[in-house]
Amino acid sequence: MTRSPRGCSPANAAPRGRRYARPTVSRTFEGRDRFAPAAAWLAKGITLTALGRPAGEYVEIEIPVPEVSDDRIAGTVLRVDHFGNLVTNIDRRTFERLARGGSIHIVAGDHPVARFVTTYAEGAPGEICALIGSTEHVEIAANTGSAAAQLGLGPGAEVTIVRG
Repeated sequence: MTRSPRGCSPANAAPRGRRYARPTVSRTFEGRDRFAPAAAWLAKGITLTALGRPAGEYVEIEIPVPEVSDDRIAGTVLRVDHFGNLVTNIDRRTFERLARGGSIHIVAGDHPVARFVTTYAEGAPGEICALIGSTEHVEIAANTGSAAAQLGLGPGAEVTIVRG
C-alpha cells in the first residue's frame, strides 16, 4: 500500500512535484536526473500523483524499420539532435551483422560518409563520420560541427550502408 507525503493530495500534488527532483538537471543525463529520484521516491512509498499531474493523452508514433538484405541496409534519419547529429533507425545489432565480414560504405542522402568511428572525437574537426550513438543507433555526425547543416539533411533522409 502506498502512502501520500504529509500535506499532499492529488489536488495540490503538481506544484509540489519539484520537491522530489534533483536541484539541478544535467543537459546530457536528464532522464537519469528525473527518473532515478522519482523511482526512489515511489519505492519509498509516495503516491504517483505527488510527483506531478498526469500526462494526459499521448500519441504513439510509428518508427520505420530499415530494409535489410545480405549486403545492404537502407535506413532513414529519424531526428536531428541538438548537436546536429543525424540519428537513424539503424540499430547497433543490424549494423554489426552487416559490418562483420568486411568493409562497409555509408551514404547519407547523396553524401559519402568518410568512415565509421567509435567516438565523436575520432573524427577530424568537421569530418563527416558515422558511429553508434547513445540510443544504440547509427548516427551521422561531424566532429565539432553539425552534420545536418553540413549535409543539408534532416528527418526522412535516406542512409544506406553497403558491405564491400
